Amino acid sequence: MGWVWGYGVPAVASFLSLLIFALGFPFYRYVDPTGSPFTRLAQVVVAAFRKRNLSLSSDSDELAQDRTENSLLGGTKRPPTTQFKCLDRAAVRTKEDFGGNPWRLCTVDQVEEFKALIKLIPIWFSCLLSATALSGHKLFVVPQANTMDRHLGSSFQLPAASLPIFGSITFLLWVPIYDRLILPIARKVTGHQRGITMLQRIGIGFCVSILELAVGGLVESKRRAVARSTGFIDKPYNTIPMSVFWLAPQFCLHGLGESFWAVGELDFFYDQLPATMRSMAAAIYWLSSGIGHYMGTVILVAVHRMTGHHGHEEDWLGNNLNTGHLDYFFYLLGMVEIVNLVFFLVISRWYTYKSTEVE
Repeated sequence: MGWVWGYGVPAVASFLSLLIFALGFPFYRYVDPTGSPFTRLAQVVVAAFRKRNLSLSSDSDELAQDRTENSLLGGTKRPPTTQFKCLDRAAVRTKEDFGGNPWRLCTVDQVEEFKALIKLIPIWFSCLLSATALSGHKLFVVPQANTMDRHLGSSFQLPAASLPIFGSITFLLWVPIYDRLILPIARKVTGHQRGITMLQRIGIGFCVSILELAVGGLVESKRRAVARSTGFIDKPYNTIPMSVFWLAPQFCLHGLGESFWAVGELDFFYDQLPATMRSMAAAIYWLSSGIGHYMGTVILVAVHRMTGHHGHEEDWLGNNLNTGHLDYFFYLLGMVEIVNLVFFLVISRWYTYKSTEVE
């Protein structure tokens, strides 16, 4: 239908979204800032370092508490945890702390917030590795689809760039099915309020992602075999007799996996981040996704240089996909996801969920 429609429809949609956003201004409730959460975290590091030679006692009454501050921040009172005990020194009262210097004496809440953030780093890194592996899978959908039969009926031809819509449809269909049908059954089986834990949901999503990359590699092997058998091996711009809908299952698997790992990651970060940093949950999620896509580009460039030079006959990611080995690239990304899954399982066994104490 042309570039005018291609850019015009998103432009109109963006204008409508901006209009709706502006209409919501009168209903927004502004909250006065209570200080930077990063300052609170830095105070823990400085205070713990200053008291690094201080001996720790098992008596938690010696630790500074501040229930008023905690209630104003909307958080919940947490008892001291056993991990990273060296940081508890930041909350131990000494004779020099009666001046109320926050860079010498921190509350238990501050210390536990810092501990919670440290424990999240390995999980966040695992999410970054998964995003790295999955980013490379979507890069070649248009070149692949352009070599395949995209006809739907006698007159309509499916746009090559529209194939990811199968993933979006699967995501939109599966999320309500999971919440309304699967989740109640899982609650009865496991006795867990969420049916399965947040980390289990992320892990299931990683497993589906491995299957997605494996299917992508198998379909690409099939596409290359058809191109070879029909004499199109050296004709990268010709259409081979293979339907583009062979690519649909891998995108359906992507949407299914995303309904597990994406929702699970957002839920996990929001629930496990310190109360003063919960507004940053989505930002942390998208940070891992953004860095993952950059890392995926690094892998792609490295593979292209290693297989396209130094005497190699076949460039995996050359301009002619029929003579390349895009399937090998998908299998390589699948291996990265498998390694990441093993790493995720190890750190998940080590991770302890944030505990709360009912006041």
